[in-house]
Amino acid sequence: MDGEKLKSTFFEIKERIENLEERLTEEIKELHENNEKLNRLEEQANEIKATKGKQRVRFNIYGKRFTTTIETLLSARDSLFYHMILSNEEDLNEELFFEVDPVMFSYVLDYLRTRVINTKRFNHDELRRLIKVAEFFGIVDLLELLEGGCNPYFVKMECKEPHLKGGKQVASNYVEDLNDPSPLTGTCVSTPAWILLELNKECEFNTIYVQGYSKNVSDWAPENGVNATIKVSLDKNKWSTFGTIPSGFGTGLKTISSTKTKAKFLKIEGSINLGISYIKVENKI
Repeated sequence: MDGEKLKSTFFEIKERIENLEERLTEEIKELHENNEKLNRLEEQANEIKATKGKQRVRFNIYGKRFTTTIETLLSARDSLFYHMILSNEEDLNEELFFEVDPVMFSYVLDYLRTRVINTKRFNHDELRRLIKVAEFFGIVDLLELLEGGCNPYFVKMECKEPHLKGGKQVASNYVEDLNDPSPLTGTCVSTPAWILLELNKECEFNTIYVQGYSKNVSDWAPENGVNATIKVSLDKNKWSTFGTIPSGFGTGLKTISSTKTKAKFLKIEGSINLGISYIKVENKI
């Protein structure tokens, strides 16, 4: 390498290092400012607890009344309750109305009072309902507990255009339907077909249960999707094949087994029409 090229390379490296140092300095400054802001909010919250902590706050949740204290609501740091009280934008002497599940709201208040919750007392549907309420109010520590105790389920779906008959969709095509064992709801897409599904969390499993769609048998063959390939991924970039959909899945639940894998995304691909009414992952030991 001649002297001029070496000099040019040196200055390029020097410039990259200086840019990296500048970005790092900005990130450290931003982190420091965020920490200072959180500390100020915590000081403000402690002052409110000391002066108004026992003040009662009333809620109207779809007609059901609940009462708790400011101190209890402030126990959920960085939640909607927390910012609502610290911002002083709400009149806490007035009844507060929220459009959330009143049954699950009661469990949220119990958790804020006791910091304890038994996730095993809830079935799968109840856990999902409770997670929605915890997400709405931004109660992070409760969400972590619930997600740990909740069986995996699908929260998002992408697919090729839905299959149409007479200008109407054959199936409902909602991701929620794929968590429901009923064969009368689900997703139907046209060839060449693909369905991309996202789980609520990364999980390990070695078994997939799958069932075909069989409501409109005059418009749709329940076996559409046989031999379609199921692939799995953690990031939607690198995929591995888990297995294929077996025959008979249009008339009943079928099991596909493989070695244990960890994934957050599933992709089902077929060269013919593809219909799914129910799909579930499980680590079957």
